[in-house]
Amino acid sequence: MSRINYLIFGEEMKESERKKFDENRELILKELEEEKERNFKQKLEFVKLYAEWIKKTPNAEWSKQHTKFINSMYRKE
Repeated sequence: MSRINYLIFGEEMKESERKKFDENRELILKELEEEKERNFKQKLEFVKLYAEWIKKTPNAEWSKQHTKFINSMYRKE
């Protein structure tokens, strides 16, 4: 019986399978938490860099880039 069957169909696992699954789940959760933290730090760094760019870039230039970006979000029909 695979872990997928357990997850999808709720089938029972043997005790040894359950223990392995629980150990792997903890490892996966830890890795996900670490990835979440890395992603958060990357986003903060981007915001800081972007804010610095906006401060030193003339309004006309960054305004033009924002307009281009916003317009690209609209679907053309």
